[in-house]
Amino acid sequence: MPPTLRGLLVLALLCAVWSCRSSRNPRLVTPPLPGQKIQVPGQPVPSAAPSAARSQKPEPPPIVTLPPPTLTDGEVVVKVIAYVNNVPIFESELREKLIPRLRELEGLSDSERERKLKQLRQEELEKLIEREVILDVAFARLKQLPARILEDLQKEANREFERRAKQMKEEYKLKSDEQLNDFLGQMGMTLAGFRRSLEREFIAVEFMRNLIFPKLQHIPLSEIRSYYDSRPDEFAVQDRVKWLDIFIDASRFSSRGEARQFAEQSLQTLRQGKDFAQMAQELQQAGYNILLGPEGVGEKPGEIRPADLQTAVFALEPGQIGGPVEVPGGFHLIKVVERTYAGRKPFDSQVQDEIRNKIMGVLANKEYRRLIDEMKAKALIQRLE
Repeated sequence: MPPTLRGLLVLALLCAVWSCRSSRNPRLVTPPLPGQKIQVPGQPVPSAAPSAARSQKPEPPPIVTLPPPTLTDGEVVVKVIAYVNNVPIFESELREKLIPRLRELEGLSDSERERKLKQLRQEELEKLIEREVILDVAFARLKQLPARILEDLQKEANREFERRAKQMKEEYKLKSDEQLNDFLGQMGMTLAGFRRSLEREFIAVEFMRNLIFPKLQHIPLSEIRSYYDSRPDEFAVQDRVKWLDIFIDASRFSSRGEARQFAEQSLQTLRQGKDFAQMAQELQQAGYNILLGPEGVGEKPGEIRPADLQTAVFALEPGQIGGPVEVPGGFHLIKVVERTYAGRKPFDSQVQDEIRNKIMGVLANKEYRRLIDEMKAKALIQRLE
């Protein structure tokens, strides 16, 4: 990492410590579990329901939150939990990464929750360490390139932050960065920390992408074919159909024969080009078709309803109209819209692209782990917990 950036981090650390020590009664923020009510800035505070002496409803399960930050003599201090080549990783960064995973603690006993939280901390800390290892290598290499390349990358990282911040504002109806910062504060986060985390992750991901994917552009067709041949079940296709349905209610006619004659006339009209959905709606409005919509129920064998229609439905080609199919209550007219036949996906360009992407994913993961292990072996990593 460039000395200037490292100096800024150290300065930020010293400023944070000085700011914290100047406050006598700092407010601790414990992030709520997703689903817990959070006050959105600029919107009214949700009113609490009046309390009763004894509620008849079972009490909700306790909200799972992270333990409060460490205190020293009543003062909050910045806590460093690891160093990567002398670049600190802060407790606050780890807490931000743990927030989305708090639901994994729900329903656990105290001892199980403690073990699980320890596991999650180790997993997320390792991800942060890997990110900093990547960034150390990335910044060292980028220093050897024209300055505009790093500037462009940082601009792209900033645009990614702006996009995510805008998305959050729209989702939670926040009008300013101040409101967004207040909202994040209720989850134990800050806007500055959110920005730093996103920007650093963006740069790390882009750097690794540019290291890995140029090596994976050519996957031989023979390897793709071998993957296809060795995994028949993965490319198996089930019988499937999308179909339309009209039901002529026999009770609306003076006799069953009259109902059948009406159904056959309607079938001829459909085969002459009448739109099926339009006719279904017209007959429904006239009281002859009792179905609320034209879409047939079920797509795969065993799902077609009523079951009496299954043979007739799967006997039709796409675009064909069939019937009348007699059932106890009347007559069905049916049309197949889409049809997929049981068998195996053909080895076409679409399947080849699908396989190529899967192989690239596997190879990319292997190469990522190889590079990470190599980088970590050369890095000075200090874990403080």
